[in-house]
Amino acid sequence: MKPKLKIEIGKTYNRLKVVKSIKTQSSSATFKCECCCGKICIATASQLFHGKKKSCGCQKIDSAKELCIERNTTHGLSHTKEYTKIYQDRTRLKHKERIRERKKKYQKDLKLKVFRAYSKNGIIKCANCGETDDRVLNIDHINGGGRIHQRQVNNVYQDLSNRNFPDGFQVLCQNCNWIKMYEKHEACKKDCFHKTSPEQLERSTKCKMKYRGKIISHYSNGKNSCCKCGNSDIRVLCLDHIIGNGAKERREYGSTYNWWKSLVVGNFPLGVQVLCQNCNRRKMYENNEFNRR
Repeated sequence: MKPKLKIEIGKTYNRLKVVKSIKTQSSSATFKCECCCGKICIATASQLFHGKKKSCGCQKIDSAKELCIERNTTHGLSHTKEYTKIYQDRTRLKHKERIRERKKKYQKDLKLKVFRAYSKNGIIKCANCGETDDRVLNIDHINGGGRIHQRQVNNVYQDLSNRNFPDGFQVLCQNCNWIKMYEKHEACKKDCFHKTSPEQLERSTKCKMKYRGKIISHYSNGKNSCCKCGNSDIRVLCLDHIIGNGAKERREYGSTYNWWKSLVVGNFPLGVQVLCQNCNRRKMYENNEFNRR
């Protein structure tokens, strides 16, 4: 016959302090114990006496943390907010290109979804000219207010998708969008951010057009047309930096008008060409010139 194991009430075995003896269906003596971490657990006399159960389970976690610190595999803070943030930042840095490509794909699919919703019979094309290249298409606010809407929601396409594609919008290419802006010039004034009076704005516009006409005529060899597609509508023509970085140069001059003026004063330097808005947008996609710093 095996000798009876003597377990004293109130005595601590490793991390477990014996609180009281409890009755169970098991033949072995069972005790209610309190761990040093504050948790309550059940242990038998054999587990306490021979050290088979040393804690409620917290000792294994602490030992694993110490082992991780010794091996220098991690900082021993697994499953905590600090470790989760460090791990996420490290993952984003490691898979930066993959995350960027995933975001690009999501934005492209979202735009196509919105274009399809606002196109007739689900065929993506410009509502005016029938242009089908989705790179030059965008959503137009039929009654104006596009800039204000964009400032309010940041992502117009996501907002339209969330609101189940409300009325008042259409699909236009870059050229048709600019033509509409010129035709409804008075309506566009209400949507701009100018704080000047209408007289000052009109005078500034005339001054800009004077420089713009000279520059376009010079860089198109007097043809006043796009160098790629041959579009001769002066309303949709723009100046393009052949090697890119146009936005950076305009920021250095402070405004587009100052840049135009520098071209005239500098006797029309090389590196500039005339493109329509559609061809300019296609070039930006082909050369990946978006958000270039």
